[in-house]
Amino acid sequence: MNNKIIGSLVGFLASTGISAQNLQATFAPPIFLTVANNACDVQTTRAGLSPDKRELSILFPGCFLDVGQSGPEKSAAHCKFDLIFMEKLSQPETVRIDVRGSELKDAPVRMKYEISLGDQTHNFDYDKGRIISGNDPDQSDFIRRFELRNIPAGTKKIRVSFQGKAKSYDEQSLGLVHIDSLDACLVDPQDDNQLGCGGTAKASAK
Repeated sequence: MNNKIIGSLVGFLASTGISAQNLQATFAPPIFLTVANNACDVQTTRAGLSPDKRELSILFPGCFLDVGQSGPEKSAAHCKFDLIFMEKLSQPETVRIDVRGSELKDAPVRMKYEISLGDQTHNFDYDKGRIISGNDPDQSDFIRRFELRNIPAGTKKIRVSFQGKAKSYDEQSLGLVHIDSLDACLVDPQDDNQLGCGGTAKASAK
């Protein structure tokens, strides 16, 4: 298909209210990178795409950090992968990302981790003394919601990384971080009705 035909098609879509974003911006399967203290790879994860490939879901093995009791006194973990677009973006796009998981922490445990998404880094740091109880799902279960806006045209991938450390200061104290899933969706930032992300893609990842 030559540039003249593509230009005519994009013009037609614009005149009918269908954006070029809907035509062009889609995900491909993610690519996992090997790193020290590796906590995820293509063998231990499951990835799925929605039928229109505008939603991507990755299911992780679960436990990311684990110290105390049956685990080691110290733990370090790293998970790195690229979210890949099927083609380089033809215009700026917005990607919404939901990370789901859970945390447990006894008072004598020091635990910290970060979630990096492109040029964003979000830190979660829990010092000794803080308790996160598994008896209260509202406290231990989490959904971290992020939005990457104005991803430049020409972008082919988004680098994602989970990295953390934990230490138990006695043999009985427990610290856990489970990362269960990541859902990524190409969205219109002006459309407030796009509340869900990844449901269709998650079904194909199981």
